[in-house]
Amino acid sequence: MLAVASENAQEALRILHDHEDARLGEYERSAIAAVEQLDGDTCPACLEPLGDATSVCGSCGLRFA
Repeated sequence: MLAVASENAQEALRILHDHEDARLGEYERSAIAAVEQLDGDTCPACLEPLGDATSVCGSCGLRFA
């Protein structure tokens, strides 16, 4: 899965599709299809809402710098 900021999602998809005809395997093609648009309220690791968490995801424990 690729996580990108909401404002960069369309550009990321364009770049991926531009390179889609390169020698990609099935795994890479499925990753392109799984691009998620995340905002600052969603953990990029587990996709759970962060709520009031500011440095650690309460669901998976991912620490934010």
